[in-house]
Amino acid sequence: SPATMVITGNSEICEGESVTLGTNAATGVDVNWSGQNGFSTIGSTLTLSNLVSSQAGLYIATPSQNGCQGTADSITLSIGISPNVDLGPNRSICAGGSVTLDPVANGAGFTYTWNNGSSDSSIEVTTPGTYFVTVSGGGTCSGRDTVDVNLAPAPSFANILGDTLYCTGSNAQFSVDSASGVTYNWFGPN
Repeated sequence: SPATMVITGNSEICEGESVTLGTNAATGVDVNWSGQNGFSTIGSTLTLSNLVSSQAGLYIATPSQNGCQGTADSITLSIGISPNVDLGPNRSICAGGSVTLDPVANGAGFTYTWNNGSSDSSIEVTTPGTYFVTVSGGGTCSGRDTVDVNLAPAPSFANILGDTLYCTGSNAQFSVDSASGVTYNWFGPN
């Protein structure tokens, strides 16, 4: 009968990753694998790709040679979920302005590592630059995202055009040279 089976490989994997499990099977030894959800296959190695949480659990490798079955080995696969990290699109801030970067909706229970040294779940950014965060969900699984924060150019000084002297009861009309992408708010006496 074949030698006692020994499975090698990583038992802790993140969702979406792949794992290859090997054995000590000698030439001429068939290895019958069985696992979750009725899974079965034959081969000295087992590769599972693009893993999902329903594939977690016990996998058994049973050797056989010339009709004789040997002693099986088993491994329990633990499949962790990586947090969905999304800092959104690149953004612009005005001089003296800020933007809040919040990478995970309802992000309680995660560990955050920002490139600016912060470990907070969200940060307020007042300085242009590239910001990235790694978010860990406990265990080996993590997610990462990057965003660029740019300084938006300030609009040029608005030059108000129009007469400055009006008679009581007459209408005053003012204008400015408009610039693309600039919105003007008018304020003055009642």
